[in-house]
Amino acid sequence: MNSEKTSKEVMVIGVLLCIILVISGLSYNSTLQLNKSIKDTNEDVDSLSKNFEGVDARLANIETLLGAEPVVPVVPDEPATLSVVRFAIKLDPLSIDPQRTPSTVGGSVTQANHDPLIYAKYNYDTGQIDYLPALAVSWEPYNDTFWQFNLRKGVKFSDGTDFDAYAVKATFDRCADPEFGAIASYLLDPIPKWEVVDDYTFRIGGDAPYSAMIQQIALSELGILSPTQLDKTYGDDYTNSPVGTGPFVFKERVLGEKIVYVKNPDYWGKDIYPVNIDQLIWIPIVDDETRLAALEAGDVDVIVAVPPQAVERLRNDGFKVVSIPGARAHMHAMNVRKAPLNDVKVRNAINYAVNKVEIANEIFMGTATPLYAPISPSVWGYVENKVYAYDPVKAEQLLDEAGYPRKADGWRFELEFVVPTGRYMMGKENAEAVSGYLEKVGIKIDLQIVEFTTWAQRGATWTASVWAGDIEYGDFDIAYSSWSTMTLDVDYGVYGNHKTDGYWNRATYSNLELDELMELGSAEFDMDKRFEIYTEVQRIIMEESPHIYTVTQPTIIAMRADLFGIQGLPNDYFYAADAYYK
Repeated sequence: MNSEKTSKEVMVIGVLLCIILVISGLSYNSTLQLNKSIKDTNEDVDSLSKNFEGVDARLANIETLLGAEPVVPVVPDEPATLSVVRFAIKLDPLSIDPQRTPSTVGGSVTQANHDPLIYAKYNYDTGQIDYLPALAVSWEPYNDTFWQFNLRKGVKFSDGTDFDAYAVKATFDRCADPEFGAIASYLLDPIPKWEVVDDYTFRIGGDAPYSAMIQQIALSELGILSPTQLDKTYGDDYTNSPVGTGPFVFKERVLGEKIVYVKNPDYWGKDIYPVNIDQLIWIPIVDDETRLAALEAGDVDVIVAVPPQAVERLRNDGFKVVSIPGARAHMHAMNVRKAPLNDVKVRNAINYAVNKVEIANEIFMGTATPLYAPISPSVWGYVENKVYAYDPVKAEQLLDEAGYPRKADGWRFELEFVVPTGRYMMGKENAEAVSGYLEKVGIKIDLQIVEFTTWAQRGATWTASVWAGDIEYGDFDIAYSSWSTMTLDVDYGVYGNHKTDGYWNRATYSNLELDELMELGSAEFDMDKRFEIYTEVQRIIMEESPHIYTVTQPTIIAMRADLFGIQGLPNDYFYAADAYYK
């Protein structure tokens, strides 16, 4: 009886063990299958992410495609995370090397991954620029001609290199290296000396005081570069793999299509300046209407350089439009070394012939301001001088006095006018209007519309060649030479494009008395005395008129209504790192 019972118990136990083993086997096989499915799904997600071209590749959208509900994390009273912000910009930057980009568009892109020593951020309440600690935690005058910068400790470049004073020195050394040929080298002209005091103390200055030092140092063109990366790609190749300490890390660039940055997980400033987005994508769209259509279709989230005639339309469609007074002066450089523009009477006549009020009201739809100085009213030191109010009769009189009467065919002479396409707000329309005004007083215009890269390279070449003494004058008569005073200080506004041998002095204008006055102004710290000096500087410039002065434009940016934190700056820059959805 006991034996029979024991046998039955053994059988039951055996059956139970078999069942357990079967179940275990099934579980093991199921686990293997599940793991394989998860792996396959992850591979599908990775593949989808790589091939989605960044247009609608937010994480929520990818999850939706996989059958999951999109999840947008929301923190009460805090920015919600936005995976991607897609910017439609007006041109594809020539370079995303901070020292080699000649445009505010390029500068806006490069500051995503390159921190300067000081951040410059626009304060919408005061209408002024706030200067905030970045890679320098503090700064103060060391003596009459040098400033000392106390650097932030514990910061690393995105390639793992430690940030210190030697990295700052390597950056400035490269920028000033004539063999490298940095476009930004002119920023160091007034402050040509620097030294490492210790690992986290750096000094910069020169032989004379420089009153606009802080404004200059805060520019994105002087963002600090990884010395390790410079050892690998010192020259032209750096633009293909730029490395900084900024809130984003460069991922890829497809020329003419996109520039992609991803969030820097090790960004030193994330607790001070929170970063709430995972990816920035810059998409060059030259044509204004195409750029507008991309925003309206949801293909991009932000557009810059919004044409003024579209502002009301976008607002009516529910988009947010931000417009602030700008520091960009639309001027056209005249070749002051080549007849007939070497005659000041001819240059004065041309300025009298242009109706800048009409350009502001009709072409810029009332959003622009007539320009009566070489700098914008939003720049400190601006002095209005209405000497060139619209007066075509006066223009014709001066042209006659200069010895250029109308010929039998009605023309006095012909000038070539070179204009870049797709770079400046209403640039082509501005140039066409100016051409029309000049033709009314007998000046025939050959308007040449060229690609921005062609225009920039051609202008840089003739400017450098004139100052080097290789040629007598540049191969142009008039060139579109719009200028943004990036520091919002008159020193920058007049120096680079009026000083003898100035990098952006496309007119190749030279006046030694003016050069001396500008040097005095840059060395003066008393603001009242500075203003007096620069008042005289502007008077001389307007009297000799090396440019045709038209208007100063606002900075206009449009975006989705639920996007916040995008900053448009008066100097035509825009700052993206503070973006968030709400």
